[in-house]
Amino acid sequence: GAFRSPPSTGGPAPSTRVGGFYTQVELRALVRYATDRGITIVPEIDLPGHAQALVAAYPELGVLGDRPAVSHDWGINPYLLNPGPKGVAFVKNVLDELIAVFPGSYVHLGGDEAIKDQWQRSPQVQAQMASLDIKTENALQSWLIDTFGRYLASKGRRLIGWDEILEGGLPPSASVMSWRGEQGAVDAANAGHDVVLSPDPMLYLDNLQSGSADEPPGRLKVQTLAAIYGYDPMPKGIDAAHARHVLGAQANAWSEYLVTPYQMQHALFPRAAALAETTWSRAPRDFASFATRLSPQVARWRRGGIEVADSAFAVAYTLQGTRGDALRTGKATVALATQVPVGTIRYTLDGSAPTARSAAYATPLTVTPGVTIKAAAFDAEGIATAKVRDFATSRAALLSRTPSDLAACPGRSFGLRMPMTADAETNGPAVNIGVFDTCSVYPAAPLDVAGGFTVDVARIARNFGLAHDTADVRQHFRVTPYGELLVSLGCRDRADTHDL
Repeated sequence: GAFRSPPSTGGPAPSTRVGGFYTQVELRALVRYATDRGITIVPEIDLPGHAQALVAAYPELGVLGDRPAVSHDWGINPYLLNPGPKGVAFVKNVLDELIAVFPGSYVHLGGDEAIKDQWQRSPQVQAQMASLDIKTENALQSWLIDTFGRYLASKGRRLIGWDEILEGGLPPSASVMSWRGEQGAVDAANAGHDVVLSPDPMLYLDNLQSGSADEPPGRLKVQTLAAIYGYDPMPKGIDAAHARHVLGAQANAWSEYLVTPYQMQHALFPRAAALAETTWSRAPRDFASFATRLSPQVARWRRGGIEVADSAFAVAYTLQGTRGDALRTGKATVALATQVPVGTIRYTLDGSAPTARSAAYATPLTVTPGVTIKAAAFDAEGIATAKVRDFATSRAALLSRTPSDLAACPGRSFGLRMPMTADAETNGPAVNIGVFDTCSVYPAAPLDVAGGFTVDVARIARNFGLAHDTADVRQHFRVTPYGELLVSLGCRDRADTHDL
């Protein structure tokens, strides 16, 4: 179950399989590396859900007796661990191997996103529930988690799981990692269980760091450096007497689309430093002070070869009014800003790269269309805090839209920035897509100043495991043999829509 076939984009299926696994030798080396740096690795074996790779390798450990392919769909798949004697014995054996490799106190058993359809359909599982006097599948998951929790306790280890393990009744030995907001942590802590805060989207580092088109793949919800720094790991609602149960916070960087070292490091740094300071220091905290102290730390990271994101320090451009307004009036007014209050923004209008001696930005710039603004922030020593970003105001630039400029259609708008090729091992182009609808909106399209349009099209694999939410995907069916690109004036969910 360690290798899978990449998804097809409509042509022949890719012939090269992708994947990999760690040997015990490699894991022991990783543990030593972490221990030398004061880090404890907590291994996670996710169960009873997220088990399709397991069942693909060992179909006898599944529920329905079939042998699925190793899934290339990201998200939620239906395959569950069989909660009977074979499944329990297998997991205990895996836990024995984990305990021999990882010396830390905790073992994470997942428990998240386990849709119970297969358990509901299995006569064997239903008979097991009856014999245990268990009334619901959620309660069966609680029984299973508790079984492994007691086994870990007998080995001197502690169980931790995602907040779904609360749903069937929390096993006495369990600690909770809360990802579906903070309520799971509040409920568990007030019941006397240790908790770790890891809420989506606040601490999901696979969310983009800015709205810039040069951000690498990830979820489209922007989580800035300031947002991470401003997170309070002690949620409201936890009684003072139970505050000691809050162990801390964890940031997640899910790697469906963070494939290369650059992409992963870009997601982690410098936001990991923001989380460290907000969890390891007492209030009040000062973001401006943090951002100033961060600059030399970024330099140290880069000397160590780490690809640190400069998103928070980069100049972002905001065109006042629409692009059509700029073309109609012959004036483009552009505001410049950075996310962090560090440095002075300096700019040029002649196409040259700005330096520490270039004009300092003070108020929005008004330029004639055709001018390219280039800008960067410089610190007190005259060193640029980020690479130069530019904003072109030529007619072609103002009329063009990249996938990053398009908005999702109304409705469920969960969005991703995806690489053009699934599992791409290079830092290639990425495109914004809506998971539940392939439709995109070009806001305020200046139809009166454009004589036509050209569209560049690419096929993107839409390999999402949406489970019960699949019914919410809006389907668009072709009406000609080879398909077509439909362009509409107005939103297709509104009465003023006309196909162009």
